[in-house]
Amino acid sequence: MQDTNLFPIARPAAARQPFTATNSRPARMDVGPSRDEVARKAYFIYLSQGCPQGQDMQHWFDAEAQVVAARNPSRPNMSVQM
Repeated sequence: MQDTNLFPIARPAAARQPFTATNSRPARMDVGPSRDEVARKAYFIYLSQGCPQGQDMQHWFDAEAQVVAARNPSRPNMSVQM
């Protein structure tokens, strides 16, 4: 019969990694802007341009680029002007 130990052997205190904020969380994921953030920004772009009709997709893309650029000031602005 094989002896199986259900309780792991505790490591000495010196071998354990100290608990810090850097090793307590998983790596930060780059999450894009929320739909609500982009929609709000797109609406303000729409208003600032005098409420033109038929440019909703352009307003959305511009808003998305502006929100991302505001979060990452080191990234170049990639919005496309039409």
